[in-house]
Amino acid sequence: MKQIWLKSARTRIERQERWFIDNKGQDFAVTFIENLRKAVNGVMAMPSIGQLGYATNGYTYRSVLTHPKCRIYYRYNDSVVVFYKVHFSLMND
Repeated sequence: MKQIWLKSARTRIERQERWFIDNKGQDFAVTFIENLRKAVNGVMAMPSIGQLGYATNGYTYRSVLTHPKCRIYYRYNDSVVVFYKVHFSLMND
């Protein structure tokens, strides 16, 4: 299965990682990225694992929690998983 990241989702993760490095330290940022990778690997192994969000335009959107304050939104079909949004709740950036 192939994974595709929208540019806005990648940019959001990179921005948040830089914020973590500046405000929480390198170890916190590394842990954040490791948790993110584990969640993405879990989604790639079994895309239906995420919480059902909504269905529109023929797509079913799902989300998975990667960190207590970070949620990744995605959709998938038989051959591809599209990660299109990353949402950080209660974060100052």
